Amino acid sequence: MEVIAESKKNRPEHFEITKSKAFISPPSEVVKRPTLYLKKSGCPFSLKVVLGLQATDNLDCVEVKYDTQENREYLAKITGKELSFPCLEIEEGKTLM
Repeated sequence: MEVIAESKKNRPEHFEITKSKAFISPPSEVVKRPTLYLKKSGCPFSLKVVLGLQATDNLDCVEVKYDTQENREYLAKITGKELSFPCLEIEEGKTLM
């Protein structure tokens, strides 16, 4: 992750500006990245999401997990719906499909 702000004067330790976002969080709190669930191959929608994130230099802002039986069971449990990929888990138990 490339930090573009060079001057740290008057800025708390836990403040960071990157190309696409500014993150402010208490130093003791760990910020969890959203989890993006993708099909391994053959899904044009998963490919478009990855290409879009890569083009905007945001691919490192999400944790990428692939379509496995374990992940399918987890997503089916928390969504209660038929699975669709890509799927973004914003926070634990909350998803966008």
